[in-house]
Amino acid sequence: MKVSVPHILTVIISAAILFFVSLRYPPLKNTLAAEKNGWASYRGKVIDIVDTSTEYYENGNGLKKTAILFNVKLYDGEFKHRTVKAVQMQDDFIALKSDAVKKGDSVIILQLDENTAPSLSDNTPNQEIFENPVFVFEEFYRFTSMTVLLFVFVILLLVFGGLKGMNTLISLVFTCASIFCWFIPSIFYGANLYVTSISVCLFIIVMTVIIVNGFNKKSIASITGCFGGVLIAALLSVIMKNAMHINGYLNNDSLYLEALLPGGQKDLVAVLFSAIIIGAVGAVMDVSMSLASALYELSTSVKDISFKQLVKSGFAIGRDMMGTMANTLILAYTGSSLSFILVLIAYNSSFLGLLNNQIIAFEIMQALTGSIGILCGIPLTTLIASALYSIKIVITVDN
Repeated sequence: MKVSVPHILTVIISAAILFFVSLRYPPLKNTLAAEKNGWASYRGKVIDIVDTSTEYYENGNGLKKTAILFNVKLYDGEFKHRTVKAVQMQDDFIALKSDAVKKGDSVIILQLDENTAPSLSDNTPNQEIFENPVFVFEEFYRFTSMTVLLFVFVILLLVFGGLKGMNTLISLVFTCASIFCWFIPSIFYGANLYVTSISVCLFIIVMTVIIVNGFNKKSIASITGCFGGVLIAALLSVIMKNAMHINGYLNNDSLYLEALLPGGQKDLVAVLFSAIIIGAVGAVMDVSMSLASALYELSTSVKDISFKQLVKSGFAIGRDMMGTMANTLILAYTGSSLSFILVLIAYNSSFLGLLNNQIIAFEIMQALTGSIGILCGIPLTTLIASALYSIKIVITVDN
């Protein structure tokens, strides 16, 4: 595939759209608690474990709260190359907790107070630091491992894909940017999520297809078929959320999210709507592009193939695709919610109650609406591609 003018223009226009959109919404980092409270975070390495304090809850059946005091050498920021004392808290009453730190671990440390003298001094009693920690453990530093995995992915993409692999990488960067610089900031800004999510999906579809495959009949068929399937999935999700009484309060995280959202953006159902169509767009785009490409190769290989023959072949190819792609969505959603499903199965009072639980109902709705989007994208892509490929323009010149 050669780099064409439409390809270059799409890259430029996509970059311009994301740039101007990012100017409209506040940066994502402004929503972080550290930014709001003036805290600072640093990367460091655990030098040694200084002390451990354990406190058991009264009548807590062995549940305890553990504080680990450790020395950590910081690698960046104001205290670069200095060693400070930090505290890691582990509470059995808190479900989300990290492993206990140990010597040699790479960690991220959060500074909570400007008065750092107690944590920098060797003479400060351990109990004082336990009671009023200045530096606390935030997370293990995992970015290095993620970078290695990303590097392997990029290398394999370029080796097997060549120039098309490079274009895929470019489109992937734009896709991630559209989510983290456009969609997510718009949620905290209070934008209309129904409009924003559909706009982001249209941007991802058009940008990805043209950058990866150029601007041609295949791209037109794929874009229209994919966007049509996504719109059908979106319409179904709106209809079904009313019929199924989905109110958006799936778990405790829903309550936390509602508290964080701005006053004009308390519609948690809109967040679920966005999750459905953004989750479905990749699978629908995959099917539409594969089907459009298959029919294009068929139209170029078989001379004077008719519209009817292309439609027949398209439906035959589509039937082979729909089974595996529907499984892909259902298995992906099941895998992502496996922990919730296991808990619900263990604690639900009845099988009928389990099937009608709002979380289970939403996961089923999400999988089925996405799968219906795929199913509808197949005939749409087939009809549009067959019409485009079967059109023959003949120019005659009279003597």
